Amino acid sequence: MLDYIVVHELAHLEVAQHSASFWQLVNRYPMTERARGYLTALDHQAGRAAETY
Repeated sequence: MLDYIVVHELAHLEVAQHSASFWQLVNRYPMTERARGYLTALDHQAGRAAETY
């Protein structure tokens, strides 16, 4: 989880927005889908709308 957050934030050094090129970069991390699912589940459990992770 923490590795994914670091990858996500480092990707913002290359691409500021959550564009297709940003997600291509982030998706190079093999656990991206799993981490995003975990964050979405936490939002759901807390009763919040899912963010863009």
